Amino acid sequence: MLLGKDTYWDHKSLAETGASLTVGPDNFGCEVVDEERPVLLACSHLCPEFREQKEILQSLSKSYAGALKVCLLDTDCIAAFRETLGIVGTPTFLIFHGGKEKGRMLGRVDREALASFVLRTLPHIKSLCNYSTEVE
Repeated sequence: MLLGKDTYWDHKSLAETGASLTVGPDNFGCEVVDEERPVLLACSHLCPEFREQKEILQSLSKSYAGALKVCLLDTDCIAAFRETLGIVGTPTFLIFHGGKEKGRMLGRVDREALASFVLRTLPHIKSLCNYSTEVE
């Protein structure tokens, strides 16, 4: 699971920064597909390297608060979503808006690369957020 002190992905700390919740089969529709705001969905297995990715997501969640919802695909559900979402590797970052996938990025990224991906995919979001190119 994603919750707990001993995991690499501390979901509670991400949620405290403005991110949403863990997404699985029971809430994917309402939290991603039916969401009015664009959604950045992070799909990754727990691993030591993903701790850095978590920090990047936390930073972007703060910067895009109110304009972009950041969610995590429950690691226990990645296999169930593999075919539906076309997940061929992790980490995979997907952007949804209006119930449809608008973009995807595969692999570890730094903050600037992930922010650039968000802005390329959703150019209108820049005027709605407090994004800074400086790493927090």
